[in-house]
Amino acid sequence: MFGNLTKSKEISDKIGEIGLGIALVLAIPKIILGIITGSISVLADGVNNLMDSFVSVITIIGMKMAKKPRDKDHPYGHGRIEYITGFIISIITALIGLQFLMKSTKAIINPAISNIDTLTRSFLILSIILKSFFSILNREFYKNFKSTIFKANEQDSLFDVVISGTVLVSSFFFKNYPVLDAAVALIISLILLYTAYETLKETIAPLIGAAPSEEDLQAIEEALNSCDIVRSIHNVYVDRKSMDHVFATADVEVDPKLTIGEVHEELELATLKLKKDKKIELVVHAEPEIDDDYHKKLKVEVEKVDGVCGVHDILTGSTNYITISISANDLHRKEDIVHKVLEKLQGIGDDEWNIDVIADFN
Repeated sequence: MFGNLTKSKEISDKIGEIGLGIALVLAIPKIILGIITGSISVLADGVNNLMDSFVSVITIIGMKMAKKPRDKDHPYGHGRIEYITGFIISIITALIGLQFLMKSTKAIINPAISNIDTLTRSFLILSIILKSFFSILNREFYKNFKSTIFKANEQDSLFDVVISGTVLVSSFFFKNYPVLDAAVALIISLILLYTAYETLKETIAPLIGAAPSEEDLQAIEEALNSCDIVRSIHNVYVDRKSMDHVFATADVEVDPKLTIGEVHEELELATLKLKKDKKIELVVHAEPEIDDDYHKKLKVEVEKVDGVCGVHDILTGSTNYITISISANDLHRKEDIVHKVLEKLQGIGDDEWNIDVIADFN
């Protein structure tokens, strides 16, 4: 819809200023009109917009801090400040929601007459138009940059449209029923609390280690599969540190006859292209593909064990070492699966084994 506008990093950095301008244009008139008309729903809508202005200020500060360059104490940059910013936004939203939940509940018990006029309705319509624009703008920025700040702004603006639309409709049909005006305010408070909950999930997940996105995984797999030397890919780890910095690692199996120089050259070219095109910094660990008869036999036998998805890194000699992957759905059975794998290996020989386990999230 916005073409190249939402692909511009420079313009995306101004999203806080845009949100602040829209919020102030809407908040102050609606708060004044809510007080004059006695409508708690209009007042709640206006306070919600005022809260948006605080959110925009936090967004501006958060994005500027997240752009600080790497330093000795923060070798991966300051990108996670984006998630902390989103967390603060969700807490503010929750506090406002709780405040109006109590206020609207009291108004339902003791309703007061309100009179929403044409001027107030005009600002409600303007609110719907501006917030719809802002929601779509943030959605497009989120598609291009994957920042949780844009996701939080999109959801908040979308709910603002619902809130203003509900107040506008109720002003026509329920003007003689003051208790319904309070009921609308109650709905607004519940929407605010739900918005806070959704934003909280979006911001906490990356901080505690969320599953990688399908888009990031696909980009990594496509980059590695473009290398003719790669036979298989496993143990992919992705950490989205910010919208501009994704750090990832992956293990790949390659032809054991290749030299270190040949493997390095192929993988280096692929990872450099991935970093340039997708802003994903990938570190690859190359392993020789299992190709001798004895190790193949071990691999086949271990993969027969229920719960084992794959076998990698079989090392035999003074130390026997094997890596197995199990489905993420079977992680609760990890100890049992490892025990069965050990029994299988010892059934082939009397050697001691060290077993490492990785999770398969595919």
